[in-house]
Amino acid sequence: MHKSTTSPTSIRLKPEEAERIRAAGDENCRSLTAELRYRALAWDEMKIRAERSEQALYKMLLGGQAQQRS
Repeated sequence: MHKSTTSPTSIRLKPEEAERIRAAGDENCRSLTAELRYRALAWDEMKIRAERSEQALYKMLLGGQAQQRS
């Protein structure tokens, strides 16, 4: 059985092709970074809103208990 070589085949690119591919990769990284930043900010905002809602609900429940005791 014939075994092919295990070393990866190298692809020769023209310098302008390599630069175009590199630029596309850089743009993709910037897009992903921006998306992650946006999601992190959105997550923080949701967390703050949830905490405020929880505090408001807690105050409402405490207020209801205080009224029942009066």
